[in-house]
Amino acid sequence: MNASLKPRIEEYFNIQGRLSSHQREYETDLSMLEQQEKNQVVWRNQIFEQTRDIPRIINEVTLPVLQAKETSRLLQEQVHQLEDLNKSNLQQLSESAALVREICKEWGVKLPAE
Repeated sequence: MNASLKPRIEEYFNIQGRLSSHQREYETDLSMLEQQEKNQVVWRNQIFEQTRDIPRIINEVTLPVLQAKETSRLLQEQVHQLEDLNKSNLQQLSESAALVREICKEWGVKLPAE
């Protein structure tokens, strides 16, 4: 009976050894998966931290650009108004000069050559 049990006992220990080896592989794989899951959480949080500031950064960049565009538009308006005022002043000056020449001519005042 002892002889018939020996192969079965050896088979049991072989199976036990393989099970232990598989158990260690399983535990290693499980540990790696848990670490990967932790890494994914860390990466997800890092990505969230980095991307959550994007709208604020866009606002910080675009707001001055929009303000500069508005300032430029207002300045262009003022330039046009000044150009119109300058044309009006030149026209009035030209009319005043013509009037002065006419008055000087009526009164006999000789003007210097233009």
